Amino acid sequence: MVKKKEWIILLAFFAGVLLANISGKELLSNYGILNAYYLNQFSRENIDSDRLFCLVLMERIKGGLLIVILGRWIKGEHLFVAMESILGAAFGFLMVASISNLGMAGILILLVATMPQWIFYQIDLFLYAKYRRESQYQSRYGGGKKEGLSDLVIWMFFLILLLLGVMGESYVNPFFMETIIKIL
Repeated sequence: MVKKKEWIILLAFFAGVLLANISGKELLSNYGILNAYYLNQFSRENIDSDRLFCLVLMERIKGGLLIVILGRWIKGEHLFVAMESILGAAFGFLMVASISNLGMAGILILLVATMPQWIFYQIDLFLYAKYRRESQYQSRYGGGKKEGLSDLVIWMFFLILLLLGVMGESYVNPFFMETIIKIL
């Protein structure tokens, strides 16, 4: 049985698909990175993974801080649905852009473009939302504040997952992308 939260995320995905379709072909083809021109350029360039790591790390830290700030205002149980809905809408938009620019191969390229980093980011987001829900529950219904060392270990775990995602995005993903572009 599909839960209400899952319906919200699915509707957000379809909202992204709808937004992409009403945006027009010109926007999707001229301003997106999922088109033949950019993929051709990508396949010819030698990616400096160390520089890419620094750039991606700064962007993911900004995103992570935004999620932490939102987590202070949004209950943990709703935080995950809100973030998944935003990501679902973005994924729906990118799916339409990749298909309109690259045909059915665009689906494969979009999926490869999100791996393996997406796995780490998803786990991190899910665990953070669960952590926020439990800490809000404990502060509301007793149990006191968790010990500082326990919180530090949890936050270090979140940071390690984020770093693993950034490493995957910077060092592993370019190899996957080059491989799939050469095949297609």
